[in-house]
Amino acid sequence: MRPNQIAMTHITSFTLSICRTLRGAAMRHPVATCTLVLALLFIPWLGLTPFNTKGEPREAIVALSMLKSGNWILPVSLGEDIPYKPPFLAWCIAVFSLIGGEVTEFTSRLPSALAAIGLCIATLSMVRRAHPGGACALTTALVLATSIEVWRAASACRVDMVLTFFIVEACYLLYLYVERGCRNLPWGAIGCMTCAVLTKGPVGIILPSLVAGIFGLLRGRKLTLLLGRLSAAAALSLIVPAMWYVAAYHQGGEPFLNLAMEENFGRFLGKMSYDSHVKPLWYNFATITSSLLPYTIFLLFSAPAAIKALRRTGLRERLRALTPWQLYSVVAAVTVFVFYCIPKSKRSVYLLPVYPFAAYFITLLLIKLRDRWEARLFARIMATVAIVFPVALWSFTALGWRVMRLLPHKAVASATAIADGSVTPIAFVWLALCLLAGAAAWHLSRRRRASRFPMAALLPVAAILLALSASLLPPMLTSKSDRQVAAEVARIVPEGPVYQFISAPMLRFYTANFYLGDRIWLFETHMPERGWLIIGENDIDLWREKYGADYRANTVAIWDKPGCDTSSSPMLLRFSRR
Repeated sequence: MRPNQIAMTHITSFTLSICRTLRGAAMRHPVATCTLVLALLFIPWLGLTPFNTKGEPREAIVALSMLKSGNWILPVSLGEDIPYKPPFLAWCIAVFSLIGGEVTEFTSRLPSALAAIGLCIATLSMVRRAHPGGACALTTALVLATSIEVWRAASACRVDMVLTFFIVEACYLLYLYVERGCRNLPWGAIGCMTCAVLTKGPVGIILPSLVAGIFGLLRGRKLTLLLGRLSAAAALSLIVPAMWYVAAYHQGGEPFLNLAMEENFGRFLGKMSYDSHVKPLWYNFATITSSLLPYTIFLLFSAPAAIKALRRTGLRERLRALTPWQLYSVVAAVTVFVFYCIPKSKRSVYLLPVYPFAAYFITLLLIKLRDRWEARLFARIMATVAIVFPVALWSFTALGWRVMRLLPHKAVASATAIADGSVTPIAFVWLALCLLAGAAAWHLSRRRRASRFPMAALLPVAAILLALSASLLPPMLTSKSDRQVAAEVARIVPEGPVYQFISAPMLRFYTANFYLGDRIWLFETHMPERGWLIIGENDIDLWREKYGADYRANTVAIWDKPGCDTSSSPMLLRFSRR
């Protein structure tokens, strides 16, 4: 053998021995192992990337306003904006920030990461009830965590992952409640639905109740019993949220009531005052296909075998043969998917409650076909990507400007950031481990009989996501953020308000406002005598048309990079009334 082949063999053997040790520990302690793996997958990277979309700082600013004003019911940001969502996520961020001393990207994203870990652990526990032994349960949890939409939402300061945890956990607890005959009241599910309503609204009660009710009818439970118990649980879940809504109404009045009605009912009925994520019906089918990546690739490979099995036994017979937990998983996935096909407003994160149940069936298929070519080919594709990704990134970093001359102008900023900051010492370690994981997975996929736990498929996927979080995403997304704009504005205007003007409705300089400590106010509302104005380059002519007769303004700074909130190059003006 050649020296490089001998070295590769030793490296692969070493990696496999580590994998066997981890596999043994995982089988003995699946919950602890899953918790450690997920904590490593999500938590260390939360603070590496600044806010670079308008959604994240918009949520974080609510917590910032809470701590600044002391108002934990309905804090006001940007001088007059009330929150779009109930306050549970902001409460969590504020509590973590009190412990940490300030609101940061890390404390703002930590609730979503903890919710994702809790979601996976709860899923593991439920699947373990149906499949004792731990292999299927642990695989389901890891498939769920490494699905691209769940992985992305777990590191975002948004309400969606927190809402998903409470909705799915309520579904799990209601499953146990229905299976045990609906005795007494499901207090655990009531607590989860209470938190879900406080996170986003009544959908936190509607979805779990629908899923449990349909399942109960299919299992032969009496309609009157189901209706009575689930209605009582729903009513009890509304007590605490109703107290908050009343308190918020006393502070916000009619504007708060109108906003709450529009967000909760107008969005579902398609009667909002503005278009919000309006998508056609096919969007949900497309988004769930892309959001289940990389496992969509495996599903495509295994589709012929699955169709052949269905033709052999028939769909009706397959459904009759389902265990109660499998039937509940089908009901939950279909109910949530159909529910979110009704409103005109559609987003990929709305379908997050589908993924735990989808991950369970993907795992069943992965285990069933683990000795066939479909599973081996999928594992080899993932192993190849895990090997090629670090090599390509190292090569790109080494070539630097030679490659950048071939890129479009809009991609140069991101490419420069990647070349300059992607291979830090810690990132180098994770890229090297990604390479080793790919080599080990390729070796595992060559075996005739795969192991009971499909390590060959999951190991490279987790390694790729870790390497992405540690190396590629931080510099690339940092280059898109308005944090540097806010730093320059803070240097020029160290204290006092900075006013903003944006022609697009419902849009703000959320990212800059967060990094300025909620010092940006709305120009149209306050109409001050003099001050500082941050405005997009596309809006400067409109501002001069509307206010040029009353105000004079001088350009102090202009940034040639499009803002991450407005997609227009921001400008800083100093104005005064004529």
